[in-house]
Amino acid sequence: MGLVCLVVAGLNLWVVRSTTGRIVDEASQARERFGSGYDAILVLGAGITPDGKPSVTLTNRLATAVELYQAGLAPVVLLTGDNSRLDYNEVEVMRQYMVDAGVPAGDVYRDFAGFSTWESIYRAREVFQARRLVIVTQRYHLYRALFGADRLGLDAVGVAAERWKGFDLGQDIRETAARTKEPLATLFGRKPTFLGPVIELIPSQATRPEAGPTVG
Repeated sequence: MGLVCLVVAGLNLWVVRSTTGRIVDEASQARERFGSGYDAILVLGAGITPDGKPSVTLTNRLATAVELYQAGLAPVVLLTGDNSRLDYNEVEVMRQYMVDAGVPAGDVYRDFAGFSTWESIYRAREVFQARRLVIVTQRYHLYRALFGADRLGLDAVGVAAERWKGFDLGQDIRETAARTKEPLATLFGRKPTFLGPVIELIPSQATRPEAGPTVG
């Protein structure tokens, strides 16, 4: 048991320390810190409510992405989440939020098969051909997201949708387990559930037919 705890602590420390220098806590700091010229702003899904609205966590991510888009860090936004069931379309809810906030529909790309953090980033590279990403999620989650991007050879930075200031034992346990699993997933080269045809991230072209939904 002692050895297991040591391994878990070591992997978590590796994930956090190797990525913390590429995270900012405010969207307003991002342009000065990271510059521009990224391929996309990648927003990781976080669930929707029963009445079809973004969860509070997801709303914070989307609002941050709007700020980053308006600041000119990247010309397009890539929304990734779960659409594995006909009655659950997280990514379309995300897209509608962005468009309602003033982001042109042609600059909002959707990935309907982002079933996990690792799969979302893997598909951003393989399906959407991104090489430089601004990743948006909560800070506690960014360490793992950036670690995965590093393992895939991407040039990625992170902007925290909100700084985690509280203590949630359940969440901390889940994230500790996830940070332990992430290096193992990269070590064994786990592939996403789906890949599919290449979709180029071209500004103003997200609404063309070949840039539409793909899960296979």
